[in-house]
Amino acid sequence: MSVTLNEALEDYGRLDELTEADVPEGFVVTHENWFAPGKIRVITDLGVCSFLRPVPVLGDVFLAIRLLLATGKNASLLLNQVDRAPQYASIINRLFMIRKRKIVLYDVFIDTPSRLRRLAVKWQVEGAASNVLFSRYQVSAYMKRFKLPFHRFAYVPYQASHSKRPPLDEPYGDYIFAGGNSARDYRTLCEAVRGTRVKVRVTTTKMELFDGVEIPEEIEINPVVEPEFTRLMAGSRFVVMTLTAGRDRGYGEQTILNSWWHGRAVVVADDVSASDYITEGKDGYVTHPGDVAALRAHIMDLWNNPEKAEAMGRQGRERTRTHFHHEKFLHRMKILALLVARDGGF
Repeated sequence: MSVTLNEALEDYGRLDELTEADVPEGFVVTHENWFAPGKIRVITDLGVCSFLRPVPVLGDVFLAIRLLLATGKNASLLLNQVDRAPQYASIINRLFMIRKRKIVLYDVFIDTPSRLRRLAVKWQVEGAASNVLFSRYQVSAYMKRFKLPFHRFAYVPYQASHSKRPPLDEPYGDYIFAGGNSARDYRTLCEAVRGTRVKVRVTTTKMELFDGVEIPEEIEINPVVEPEFTRLMAGSRFVVMTLTAGRDRGYGEQTILNSWWHGRAVVVADDVSASDYITEGKDGYVTHPGDVAALRAHIMDLWNNPEKAEAMGRQGRERTRTHFHHEKFLHRMKILALLVARDGGF
């Protein structure tokens, strides 16, 4: 079967049609050990320079250089931007490499108040032949922000990280779950449930997100971490996530998918990513950030109709099993990286 990189960029579903054998020309180098043996070489150490690993910065720089040098002309370099070595590799590729490596960079964080860090992120994005983003809106937003063409970005849905293990089949509790630290708008959540007598257990380790907020009696804040975070999510009636408006980068995709994996419907206030995942009224609801009335209406709908909430949660679990599973994400990333190795460029 023949699928071009451009066809995959237009429709990520084309990645599901391919196997490694369909892209015999490509090869992938990566720093992550997720992938099964095949047309992927995993490099996680410094080789003969391993003694430098404990040295701050230097070890990551040498690993970045090793990854770049291992990436031949018919290969791409698949990197997760949250780690230091991939950040350095992308910057080095942008600033210093005469023969640019075809880097596929994903999970790109751009939100930082530091001008120097914003410049570093710009170089990382520019140093990648393909930047993988987790919603369609982000592709257009990043194109505009970084002034790069469409072919330098790819929309591939994120994974349910909890699908690496079986779902928790917890009984439905007497509360709604809300959690997370990044781009959360808990003020809107507080106003939406105020006076409803609907118990909401909020899990966050950033208590400053509630600064200046009058917390209603319905809200109980639990600053816990894993595995208690997952247990509270899986034991809820359903999950609510309220995000801030006006962002280019998406947040909370994994919260949506992990909630579904454990069989919980979702209500999400978001204008970046949620609409690419949620089928309105089937497995959840999407409202605009800050819309208290709409959020309250959806919360009360699911709270007063538990059978409906349970059915939506089951629908979400099935979609996650078939479309957003960890193994599905790995396959898409591997095939995309092979296509970039064959067809990609700057």
